[in-house]
Amino acid sequence: MWNWGWTAGEYIHRLTGAAASPTDHSILLYMTMRFSHVIRKIQDLKAYYAGDKLNVEVDLVVHEHTSLRDAHDVGESLQYILESVPTVDRAFVHLDYDEWNLPSHMNQLDR
Repeated sequence: MWNWGWTAGEYIHRLTGAAASPTDHSILLYMTMRFSHVIRKIQDLKAYYAGDKLNVEVDLVVHEHTSLRDAHDVGESLQYILESVPTVDRAFVHLDYDEWNLPSHMNQLDR
């Protein structure tokens, strides 16, 4: 009975969007940091449970002169690599050319 209660608590914790363990987060961050020289900065990395496995959201900054082809290939390849981790179900990779997302893009509209 105690075992059932512990198992139920664990599943409830995961179904409510609990954050990944520090170890899992560190592994995902390390994999992302070492993935490509095209990546200038990791703005954010979120890993949270959505069921039995993790969803990962990564926001990256690449050089603004990186071609669309290269940026796409890096983003898609990183997505596949992160999804190959046994604890990960789905990875979402967002690429940007500027650290300041909304203000910088809004300024571009004025030009």
